[in-house]
Amino acid sequence: MRMANRIASIIIFLIGLYVFIGAMKLDYMLKGIPGPGFLPRWVSLLIMVLALVLLLLSFSKNESKERHPFNAAEFKNAGIIIGGAIFVMLVTKFLGLGLAIGIMAGAIAKFTGPTSWKKVIAITIVTPIGAYVLFGMILGVPLPNGIFGF
Repeated sequence: MRMANRIASIIIFLIGLYVFIGAMKLDYMLKGIPGPGFLPRWVSLLIMVLALVLLLLSFSKNESKERHPFNAAEFKNAGIIIGGAIFVMLVTKFLGLGLAIGIMAGAIAKFTGPTSWKKVIAITIVTPIGAYVLFGMILGVPLPNGIFGF
């Protein structure tokens, strides 16, 4: 388990670093309010810090020494979630953040468990709307737009 945590924490740190570097290209503040680079910058920084904490904890003597702590289903679910995050990073520039996270949330809901298509469609629609309401309307933080204008 120690090696698995070390590898996972390094991968998570590198993903956080990639997002942080990408967020540096976006405006941090626009007209006195947080811009589209505000949230990704802070979230990616938090992700990198937590990955470093996980890495440091993997050197603890209390860490489990199990050789295979995960089963095949857990690996599949982790791959789906990591794949979803990579999908969002790759398509946000083209589709916009709202649409990208909606597709990711729906795909994760469908492929990680026995979720009906009604629930998947609802999650796919409600997630970007919720993100827009929270960030765009309540907090006044514009999300990166894509080719469809949202």
